[in-house]
Amino acid sequence: MAKGKLSEMKRPKTGGGPKPPSPSVAEQCILDCLEGRPSLEGIAGGIDTADPASEVCGPPSILKKKDESEDRSKPSSKKRKTTTQDLEEKTLTLEHEKMREEIQKIKLEREVLELKKSYYNLKVQMFVNEHPEVVAQILPVHEV
Repeated sequence: MAKGKLSEMKRPKTGGGPKPPSPSVAEQCILDCLEGRPSLEGIAGGIDTADPASEVCGPPSILKKKDESEDRSKPSSKKRKTTTQDLEEKTLTLEHEKMREEIQKIKLEREVLELKKSYYNLKVQMFVNEHPEVVAQILPVHEV
């Protein structure tokens, strides 16, 4: 019945008329469980023992048992917090290492700039020594 409603919603009959009825909550659960699976009919009221979806969409007692078994398989919240804390520590450690590398890079760049400054100062001194007349024309006598 749920499959029929879904089919009717996906491919409405032509010629107008009222909108097909939406599936109920239970039918929607069934449709969600069967989504992407082939549609076959078997024994009425039978269950497929190899089908995990039959457990999920089963009666509430089966759902409760399924939820309880999932709770046992999940790590405890304390374990999860420890894992989260470990990830945060690892992230902070990596960020700290990255900052140290950036500081080292900036120090090297500063050193390069200092060397360039020294180089250009020497070039200026050489020019002043080699061409004092040009410098005297450009700069007043007391600045040379």
